[in-house]
Amino acid sequence: MNIKVGLIGIVFSSVLTSMAQNSDQSKLVFSGVSVYSGVLSHQGSIGTMQNFRTLAPESDILKEDFSSYDENALFDNYESASMTGINVHFKFINDQKKDQKLFSSLRLGISFSDTRKLSRGYSKSEKFRIDTLYSSTTNRVYYVDSTASSGVYMDYGQTEVFLNGAYLISTHPAKRWSFFGGGSIMLGFAIDSYTFISKYNSSYNSNSNASIDDPWRNYESLSKDEYYQNDPSFSFIASLPLGVDFRIGKSTPFWMNSHIVFDYQPSVYFYNIPEASTSTITTARIWTLGYKYEFR
Repeated sequence: MNIKVGLIGIVFSSVLTSMAQNSDQSKLVFSGVSVYSGVLSHQGSIGTMQNFRTLAPESDILKEDFSSYDENALFDNYESASMTGINVHFKFINDQKKDQKLFSSLRLGISFSDTRKLSRGYSKSEKFRIDTLYSSTTNRVYYVDSTASSGVYMDYGQTEVFLNGAYLISTHPAKRWSFFGGGSIMLGFAIDSYTFISKYNSSYNSNSNASIDDPWRNYESLSKDEYYQNDPSFSFIASLPLGVDFRIGKSTPFWMNSHIVFDYQPSVYFYNIPEASTSTITTARIWTLGYKYEFR
């Protein structure tokens, strides 16, 4: 991950240099608005029982002893969540450059996402014999077994609002297809932080001859859920937007100004969990597909 952080830092330095040059030579003009929807995918963290007891100190479920349970990681790689947002666009105009091939713009906006930051599960299963059956016609012996399972699953998540800013460099925006890249920062505020805990107990009876009895006979299941509010927190995402812009129409003004935009952002994601006194820096990826209307 250090290599990715370093590469993003180098690109941001280049972006800041380019912005400084543009500020001296160009004027900034409002150019359009866009809406989009996509996915924020980040490297998830596997919490500990102590983490969740700290996040939910009033939990009745977590007061139980789970030392005989097996640990389960609910996600080992990337955790994905939906992301939606709206942007306003500004372009740099330089009347002195008539033959330029690359064009600069500024993108500002707000987005929303609900992401799971910590997760952990514990489970166990036991099987024992409860009866023995004898067939009066075949003299065969059939065994009736009961399987009892129980487990607890815990999540810590946040509903976040991000304030976004991106500096982009693109090929000619008047072309039917244009390509862009740049640097972006997102400042996030958790408007809802929560811990969800769920415990279940289930059991069923089965026998060694399923043809004479339902193998799931006497199935029973009980569950209990708990939900706790947590303290607000903040986050930060630094990313490198890379994307393609497709202008829909060729002749009708409305469709000429309408664009479909795909954006991919390899990112570094920082967030904190106040009650657990933890801060995390991890890699993330953002994919979005949106509609942009450009005022020419």
